[in-house]
Amino acid sequence: KWIWIAEKKPEWRLEQSVSVKSGSFPISQIKNFWNHGYQITEISKGDNFWIVIAHKLIGQKTHLSQSFDSSSKFPSDIIKKVWADGYKIVFIGYHDGMWLVLSEKAKGYLRQHVVVKSTLPTEELKNTWRRGMKVILLAYGSGKWVIVSDVADEKIPVQSFFACNTGFPTDKIQECYKISKKRILSIVYAQEKNIWALLLEPRPEDTKSQQQIQNSYQFPDNKFSELGIITQFY
Repeated sequence: KWIWIAEKKPEWRLEQSVSVKSGSFPISQIKNFWNHGYQITEISKGDNFWIVIAHKLIGQKTHLSQSFDSSSKFPSDIIKKVWADGYKIVFIGYHDGMWLVLSEKAKGYLRQHVVVKSTLPTEELKNTWRRGMKVILLAYGSGKWVIVSDVADEKIPVQSFFACNTGFPTDKIQECYKISKKRILSIVYAQEKNIWALLLEPRPEDTKSQQQIQNSYQFPDNKFSELGIITQFY
């Protein structure tokens, strides 16, 4: 099943492009996006297809300095080098036995933090929030949960975490949108543990953003232009 989170926001002046490639890792597609001024925001794989999602401001010709690395073991050394070079992590994923790391040049003082746990990281998330940090990324791969957090310059939204092992959390998602007025920052599936996890935060009240999470057993290759701005896809 394919699952994606998409947002429609009238004030966003973003142009989206999606690459779908079978077989080997799509490094040439990533470089091509960079050459055309795009930022890579998501790399995913399913049914032997690699999906790369990229965005840029309408009319933008050059992209912010972005870098890609991969490793068969958890990329602790890559993360340290990313920070040492003045970059920040914007994506971590795990596909085909490889950890994938996207980073981009940081502005100002770098304050990111990474936590890795083999068990559900409920307490680690709470500790992160107690330290006044915002979770920007939640990932899972090879038996490891990964939390990437940063100190937000603006007021930190009250984030929350939900996990279940009773199937896809349709009811919780509907509650988020209709009752709690929250948005999904990240959805993660730990397949070997059969755990679905959601990272949530309040929906901004001063915008007209409309978020939807959708799923399909068929690849939505003819619908990308209708989906809105995709923030997560797998």
